[in-house]
Amino acid sequence: MELTLVNQELAEARLFRYSRSFGAFTGRQLADLMFLNTLILQLLFLEDKSVKKAMSYAKLTASYGSFSLFRTAATDLYLLAYALNYPDNRNMKFSKHVESLSFLKTLQFDHKMFLRYMRMIAQAKDDKQYANTYFYRLETQLKIRDSRYKRWRRLISTYSTLKFAQKNALIAQILFEIKRQGGGAGRGSELVPALEPFLKKRGYSNADSQLQKQVDKANSTSFAKRAAGTVAGAIAGKYAVDKFAKAKPSTQKKIGTGIGAIAGYWASGRKRQK
Repeated sequence: MELTLVNQELAEARLFRYSRSFGAFTGRQLADLMFLNTLILQLLFLEDKSVKKAMSYAKLTASYGSFSLFRTAATDLYLLAYALNYPDNRNMKFSKHVESLSFLKTLQFDHKMFLRYMRMIAQAKDDKQYANTYFYRLETQLKIRDSRYKRWRRLISTYSTLKFAQKNALIAQILFEIKRQGGGAGRGSELVPALEPFLKKRGYSNADSQLQKQVDKANSTSFAKRAAGTVAGAIAGKYAVDKFAKAKPSTQKKIGTGIGAIAGYWASGRKRQK
């Protein structure tokens, strides 16, 4: 009885305690949190290897081995891996428990691959090829469907080539997404305060209201560019159609030939890029 109390109430993992032993999360959200927290760990590793926060955290996560036992002194990532490995354990009761258990049991989480990745980070091995392959497979294993998550995974794979503003937007979006999980319980994640200083260093605010504005701004800027291109294309298209309709038959023939040539040019360009 006493041991059960210690295991359930005194676990050191922040997210576990903050979320009422993961009770604030559905199975889908636990899978998302596993993915997002692992992305954050990779970002920490890429951002500042000299501080060694990512290496220390990965070492602690990997220190207990195969994620087969509930550990009161484990990290958030360890307990998330444990929950995915043994969803019907007695230490956790999830939101929409029966539905969550059913979903979690369909996942193909490979704890051995995860352990290898943790050890790679712990040893400060910058194996980009393995990291990129691992995240792609983790995305599949956890049945990630959210297009934003997939985009973030791709951006992190090319992180060194991103512009300053792109890195800011990426970090802000991931932090905001993880904080909102479980009705806000996600903000209890141990890795959130570890990544937040990198936003502050860049002049970004860590406050949730400001973080939301930053995310909205990044999203609206991207949308505005796409919308502007769509509108410009629509206007140009309407102008071309009007001109075509009013032209003489001989002129229409020339316009048609020109449009065909342009279409052929773009088609050949698309083929070369594939």
